[in-house]
Amino acid sequence: MYKAVNKALNDVFFDGRYSERPLYLVLDKRSRGELADRLKEKEDEVEAHCCAIVGKSLDKTGNPYSFHQEILNAWLRDRRRGLPPFTALLYTLSHAAEIMVSDGNFSSANYYQRLAEVTGAGHQRLSQYGFATEHFWEELSKWLAATNYVFGQPTARPINAFKYVSLALSQAIVREADRHSFHHMFEKFGFTGTEAISEQEIYEYISSWIHGTKSTPRLRKAWTKSEFRPRICEAAVAELQEWGRDVVTEGAGAGTVSTRLSLAATISQRFPSRVLNLKCGIEKAVESEVALASANGFPAVLENSILGNFATVGPPSTFDTAAFLAQGAVYSRTDGNGELRWRPKLVVPLSRSEKGPYWVEVTRVARGMEHLVLVRSDKRTKESVEQLLSDIAQPGFTVATPEKLPGLPRGWLLYESVRIIRLPDDDVGPDLQPLTPVSDGNSLILTGGLRLLRNIWHRRGPPVVSAFSPGATVRIEASQGIESSGEVFARSEIKPDTTSLNLDPTGLPASGQVFLTAKSSNLVVASASFLARTANSPQPLNRQGLGLLEYRSIGTASQADGQHPSEGSINGFTSTFEPATIVDASLFRKTGDVDNSDGEEEYASAQKFVADQLVAGIVDRKTSLAGVSVEEVLKMSCVERGLHVWIYPPLDPSEGKPAIINAYCKDCHHTVSMRRGDKRKTARQVIKSNRLMSVPVTPASAASLKSSIDFDLLLDAISFLGSGGWEALESLTASQIQQPWQIQALARDCSWLGHLDCELEKGSGRLRRWSVPEPTLAYRNSRAGVLSGFRSSRLLKGTVQRVEDAGGKLERRRIQGQVSIMEVIGLSPDQARVALANLKDPHGRKIRVVDLAAERLAAAVDMFDDVFELCTPITAGVSNSLESYDLASGRWRRATNFSKDGAYRHQDTGVTYLYRDPSGKVVQGPHELVKLIHARKHGVKLHAYDPETRMFSCRLGCEPVGLLGRTLVASSGELPAAVQGRSTFANVAPTVATSVLKALYMGELPL
Repeated sequence: MYKAVNKALNDVFFDGRYSERPLYLVLDKRSRGELADRLKEKEDEVEAHCCAIVGKSLDKTGNPYSFHQEILNAWLRDRRRGLPPFTALLYTLSHAAEIMVSDGNFSSANYYQRLAEVTGAGHQRLSQYGFATEHFWEELSKWLAATNYVFGQPTARPINAFKYVSLALSQAIVREADRHSFHHMFEKFGFTGTEAISEQEIYEYISSWIHGTKSTPRLRKAWTKSEFRPRICEAAVAELQEWGRDVVTEGAGAGTVSTRLSLAATISQRFPSRVLNLKCGIEKAVESEVALASANGFPAVLENSILGNFATVGPPSTFDTAAFLAQGAVYSRTDGNGELRWRPKLVVPLSRSEKGPYWVEVTRVARGMEHLVLVRSDKRTKESVEQLLSDIAQPGFTVATPEKLPGLPRGWLLYESVRIIRLPDDDVGPDLQPLTPVSDGNSLILTGGLRLLRNIWHRRGPPVVSAFSPGATVRIEASQGIESSGEVFARSEIKPDTTSLNLDPTGLPASGQVFLTAKSSNLVVASASFLARTANSPQPLNRQGLGLLEYRSIGTASQADGQHPSEGSINGFTSTFEPATIVDASLFRKTGDVDNSDGEEEYASAQKFVADQLVAGIVDRKTSLAGVSVEEVLKMSCVERGLHVWIYPPLDPSEGKPAIINAYCKDCHHTVSMRRGDKRKTARQVIKSNRLMSVPVTPASAASLKSSIDFDLLLDAISFLGSGGWEALESLTASQIQQPWQIQALARDCSWLGHLDCELEKGSGRLRRWSVPEPTLAYRNSRAGVLSGFRSSRLLKGTVQRVEDAGGKLERRRIQGQVSIMEVIGLSPDQARVALANLKDPHGRKIRVVDLAAERLAAAVDMFDDVFELCTPITAGVSNSLESYDLASGRWRRATNFSKDGAYRHQDTGVTYLYRDPSGKVVQGPHELVKLIHARKHGVKLHAYDPETRMFSCRLGCEPVGLLGRTLVASSGELPAAVQGRSTFANVAPTVATSVLKALYMGELPL
């Protein structure tokens, strides 16, 4: 019976719902129902049933946990294989703590009395052997860390003098109803869900909110105990990160719920200047587009057509940036499930998102983090902001104007490189509150590096650690451990107020478990922890039955049937097809015949297209009140007038003395949270400062933030994750990639190189899902093969050793703009199979050795003959942004209408590509296929092959899609070179060229 209960609880707690989130071993309503279904018990009796079964497993004499210690030891001897066999015991300990919390009596005696009642064991023995339970909690934490927090992050830790009781108590302080009550606090203080807020900062909000009637009585009582407050703050931060995830789900029945929209910003390079692109939406991946209506009645949608993790409102024709910033916006859901709203503000801070290459609006700045700040450029606001920043920000910030930064509307300024390092000495009015951190307490923040998942960084890209301790000296210490410090391996300098620590990747502990403390006078004032991981210890494969993809068609992969390619499918460079042998010279044309155009790289061209349309679409609005009548002024928004009229609510004695209050504008109802100690100043009061400086203007030609992309590091990080969606790849590459379009290009290049299998969205060709195929040694000739697929340092080291022992050599070729080529030289395919026979990757998969890899892929291409499967018929409407593809020049040109046949693109929902035939029928598809249809209709060849040089070439932006590109790249192991408007693939055999050209030019057109 115990095994059945333990399995049921494992199935409930470790089903992936808690991935990366704090794990508490208590049941909410949903999981209680699931457990009841699994055990065939009544929902209101299932908890008592589980505890009773655990009680029967307790020994009647001596240590009651002897049986559980035995199964724990056996599990450890088996190297923690499988799920923990002691989950039911820990759940029972936690459930007893839940009952104690409900009683409000937090004594040790009360806990053991409750544990005795639910288990039927003796009270005295349970108390006597309470120390024995600590080992189980420790092993659970170690297992969660060893599995990279796939099943949740450990939360069990001592919180008061009753050490062993408090381990269980830490699970039960905040319950389901308490977490839901936090939502009122988030709404009250204007959170958007995009905030990266610390536990110290959330403490200030909870302190102000907790005494009101919207918090639960149990939570209010727990808050009175100072030792419980860190756990309550921890739970609140976790709930904020999950808050609002389902608000925009179709059919959610939200009624009149109003969802706050946020701004997102990207700064793209458009030589010789930069362009600011502001979008409005929600930081979320929506499963399907949400239909909206704007206030003027025009239809709009919320969808992830531009960013994987930020759903934007579009089309651009419904989003006038200047009007949006000045007046705000309201969109209603056409299904009646509420509205989405953005209220205008004079000051809008944005922080760099951890989820992608963009900046996202936050309620207020966080100390030590870099920000952009949008500011209304009227004289009084500008002076107030610059004086405040001179007082509290690190020197070095600059200001961009509309003249220097296209995309920034008139009447606005953008301050860049703003990093707040101190709180202001003087009080600050409501308009400037977004620029002041909410907390003046101690804090520890982790920024930069290559973040893999929540609280997990790549070992070769650890975070920079910064500590703040106002008014005192502070230092940072790094030691080995998860929840407590071990041996210290790195220290920062001791400095007043703030210090930072750059961790040396080579000095990190072998376990990858890093515990960080900020100390002031040897007193720990803040702490944090993270894991350092590589592909040597990757995430599990095929989680929840999803992840592994394979190709059964040319254009896109789909869900795999198992861990190896099914018959007639492709996985990486692995193909079971017999090599192609047919050569059709009639399909070949010399490369010079294609060189009749300039050509352009499509991703860069699309970026310029979006930037040009954005700048052209900004309405030149009047920004001065000179000559405006009183009646017209009264019709303006507060931001247009440059003035909010703030109202301070009376304090409610029944709610105690809140640390934070909300001031609101009587005209537009915009609400701002501010510390209660701030004086009620006018919105325009200027802060006096002795540090006032002249803010330098950002040069128009200044390069956007760049990073030198380490593609080998990225491949290791991608191999660590193993699989995911567009949003997962966007989050992973946030610190490496600066422009959204680069993610799609990275996915394509890694797919061609055999490192990723990609599922693409029909119609757009945008990435939906990806997975890393098994490691493969793909031979391009009889004595040289290229490693592709999963890659880790340990696997490479083992390969080097075995190849050298067999008389061969593993060479690394570094090529700019792609992953290093790892080539085995000097061994035949049969010799390589023998040499690598016993070598496995961390998932237990052997390296597959494939001879004649390109020819085998070409044979698959012959079988998968529908190159246009990603194209879909649509009914095209009218677009304000339209360009047509000029076959003669190979470039996109401005189009005034959509009446002629040809290839077109617009940016109503991302950049969309269409082909219209002479009869008026339209298909939507990836840019490569839309251009190909247009070219074939007019008898133009975009691709050619020269058998003498074995060079396959095509116009830039017209590269063969999917498996066709992979087949060509497999011939050399290198991505194509861009030369004089063409992409050229090297070392392509005639049989391979025949299959690719046949697929491109002999397949049936979709129209």
